[in-house]
Amino acid sequence: MKKNMSDLDRAIRLLIAVVAVIFGLNEGGLTSLVLYIIAALLIYTAFTASCPVYKAMHMSGTKR
Repeated sequence: MKKNMSDLDRAIRLLIAVVAVIFGLNEGGLTSLVLYIIAALLIYTAFTASCPVYKAMHMSGTKR
């Protein structure tokens, strides 16, 4: 996959993922599951530096 995210975008996604996991630990049931799925998606996009939504919208957070 082609990288389309800046380092700042990746760091923000990781921070939000950590917060989602923390909130998921405090919640229960379906809410926890949803928060864990969101966190997993954010972590995946942060580590791959590629966001499918950016690609679909022909956007890039990297410098050209």
